[in-house]
Amino acid sequence: MKTFTTLCIVLFLFSAFYAGCKDDNTTSPKIETGVDFTITYSIIADTCYFYAAPSEDVKIDSLKSEYATANWSYVYINSDPEYRFVKGTAYWIEWWYNLTRPATWKFTFWGRKYSNNSSYTTVKSFTVP
Repeated sequence: MKTFTTLCIVLFLFSAFYAGCKDDNTTSPKIETGVDFTITYSIIADTCYFYAAPSEDVKIDSLKSEYATANWSYVYINSDPEYRFVKGTAYWIEWWYNLTRPATWKFTFWGRKYSNNSSYTTVKSFTVP
């Protein structure tokens, strides 16, 4: 009886594994990188403000800002992930007080295109001269 039970368990696990590996023509969501962001900045009273303008209407799920010189990075999670960021409109994304220049920053955007909800990931490097 013990052998029969062991055989049943092995057959069950094998069939569960086989069913999980079966190709059923489904795919993961495609991640596109066709969304570009134009990064700009302004300096007001020793504070550098960064802005990003998308190349098309998008939704931004999260944004990572990195400033390697200061060994600093932070991920911002959008509290309203359905908000429409309009093409060509500059949105404030980051600030830094008393920035030592030149300063190179890296911004990573994760989100979805507003037109078809397809995912994108965009990485932009920007240097403040």
